[in-house]
Amino acid sequence: RVIGAGATSNVIFAFALGALLLTNPIFALILPEPFVEWFYDAPDGVLIISIIPDSGAEKAGLQSGDLITAINGVIIITPLDFQKIDLKPGETVTVTVQRNGQQLQLPVEIMPSPDDPNRGLVGIMRDNALSYKPVYNFIEWDPQVSMFLLWLWMISFFIGIINMLPLPILDGGKFIYTIIENKASEKKINGIMWAIYAFTFVLFGLNIALSYVKSGWFTI
Repeated sequence: RVIGAGATSNVIFAFALGALLLTNPIFALILPEPFVEWFYDAPDGVLIISIIPDSGAEKAGLQSGDLITAINGVIIITPLDFQKIDLKPGETVTVTVQRNGQQLQLPVEIMPSPDDPNRGLVGIMRDNALSYKPVYNFIEWDPQVSMFLLWLWMISFFIGIINMLPLPILDGGKFIYTIIENKASEKKINGIMWAIYAFTFVLFGLNIALSYVKSGWFTI
């Protein structure tokens, strides 16, 4: 009897596709930190494309082509890092940029957002492209192809992993049953299997609950 062939093939396919996606900057967003350092060169900062007229950024002397590397001491590497900073309209922040090989620190007065007066803006149009540079960069990626392959990788990987869990109906549960089916009575085997199922359910539930707590949806 072949058990787990489907789950194994999904995981193998996901690893093969993942190896290909290591040449794509978007894959750096979902890799654990140690792996990102192995396969990608860290970006230097976020590029300013243009300056909003009459904004604090323009008055402070920021220019298109500047590379933002920090705001108020918070390191800026990718566009996602801007979410770490709570900008309030009217306050002045120190924006660190790289310009022509020189580091500059400029005081910028935060302007209110046209859509939400309580939200602050630096006053720039920034490059939202992913700035991670693959070490093995030999493929020119189309954005639509990148997203399709990334979703395909996620679906294949997680279906394979979930199918290996020791739960009823799934291949993981059937695999464990075949290992112990000839080593004990039917009643004892059923007891062992239900204990494994219960432990897996509890572990799975705790993982989901703790993820919600960590995300800030609720606190305990």
